[in-house]
Amino acid sequence: MCSKVSQEGSGGFSASVLAERVYEVVREAYLKCVAEGRDDGWFAGYVEAILRGMGLEDVEISAAEIFDGYRIHFKHDGRKYIAFVDVTAEDFELCEILIEKPL
Repeated sequence: MCSKVSQEGSGGFSASVLAERVYEVVREAYLKCVAEGRDDGWFAGYVEAILRGMGLEDVEISAAEIFDGYRIHFKHDGRKYIAFVDVTAEDFELCEILIEKPL
């Protein structure tokens, strides 16, 4: 697995726990999407709804340009995060979760 977390978060979930939860949501949603023949729009909406239900804000999902996977932007406890999930890896792979400094 790639480097999972670049720095620890504050309050609520630690960045490592947050990374695992985001990874699990994306993995479950992707497998469900493929099994049910859903499109990317359904996938993005499904993941966004679950992540928002976890208390994450400003959730945006897009295709990652450098590998077959997704880039997920979100905000938690006043910090901005970007998670990259590779869906072509044998067991999926959360490649990295980056934490941007607060503005």
